[in-house]
Amino acid sequence: MSLTVATAVGWMRRRAENVVAGLLGLMFVAFIIQIVFRYFLNFPIGWTSELSVVTWLYMVLLGSAFWLKESEEVRFDLISGSLGPVGRRVVGIYSKDFVLGLGTIHCSTQQEPK
Repeated sequence: MSLTVATAVGWMRRRAENVVAGLLGLMFVAFIIQIVFRYFLNFPIGWTSELSVVTWLYMVLLGSAFWLKESEEVRFDLISGSLGPVGRRVVGIYSKDFVLGLGTIHCSTQQEPK
């Protein structure tokens, strides 16, 4: 890796750390607001819970994108790991088609709320 690419990647990782730290702070503030409104003012508000979930999601996604190595990822490849390259490709195609089919069935059977 050249020096300029390495410095750019290092800069991006540090900025991702800053974003994750900001998200953690935002999640903490939303959590405290939720406690105050629910238990002291007896007026529960829902947006704080949603904000906490969304910030947690982005913290996990950014953390895994910038800090996890490929060897540290959790994978479920009991079947495809024992196959060759062609077998992995076939299993991958069928599993993606299966998930896409389930999503299509799920979306097509949804009913409008009354």
